[in-house]
Amino acid sequence: MASTLQRVNSYADDPRAVASIARLNDLIDANTGYQDNVGRSRVLVDGMDAALQDLSGILADLKVIALRESSGSASSQTMAATLPEAEALRGRMLEILNTSVEGQYLFAGHRTDTAPFVDAGGTVMYRGDSGEIAATTGPHSSLVVNIPGDVFNQAGGYFAAVEELTAALSSGDATAVLAVVDSLAQLEEHLGTLMVKVGGRQNDLDWAADTLAARDERLRTSLSNEQDADVARVATDLSRAEAAYQASLLVTSKLFEFNLMSFLR
Repeated sequence: MASTLQRVNSYADDPRAVASIARLNDLIDANTGYQDNVGRSRVLVDGMDAALQDLSGILADLKVIALRESSGSASSQTMAATLPEAEALRGRMLEILNTSVEGQYLFAGHRTDTAPFVDAGGTVMYRGDSGEIAATTGPHSSLVVNIPGDVFNQAGGYFAAVEELTAALSSGDATAVLAVVDSLAQLEEHLGTLMVKVGGRQNDLDWAADTLAARDERLRTSLSNEQDADVARVATDLSRAEAAYQASLLVTSKLFEFNLMSFLR
């Protein structure tokens, strides 16, 4: 015990404690697994948050274009000049919704190994599914950590709105451009609800991380109480053993001295 500073080194030391130590080690390993799940999930959710923030900026830029090119100062010439800008924003939207983190596409549902959005002849198609991914965050708890990309077909569709805008700009139709403003406003509202949902998941993961860290500390304290020696007690026992050893040496030396004197006589 003195060399390992552990109270229990074998089954013979304390059979009851051996079983308890094994159970605590299993619980610690499981808790570490939950912590790993939470850590990986936080990376994915943070990636989604950043992507949605970028998407919000694109919607805002598209709305500025639609308002400007539906105003009285707009003309077919200004619309034609603005068309490449709108098309570039469409391309950027496609990149964002195909964002991947650690090799997993964020908005693909369960099909995380495949880019979910593809441009098929000028129309963007969704190739993912509607599956939700849940991370196990505790013995009896889990959290959904993804947003399937089919939600971006809701509220009229994000790419559909951009395609309406580019078509209106291409035809020089200010009335059609103005109609897209309302569509973009609805998309901004829809995106806001998604961003709130992602923010809530970030908070849930933070709470789970704190809870698991506290649980890990409690489990390791319990393990230490079962397994580790009382260092102060070990030091006292060693001191007593050393004193007894020194005393035995003194007695032995006195006996040797007495026996030697008796021999010399």
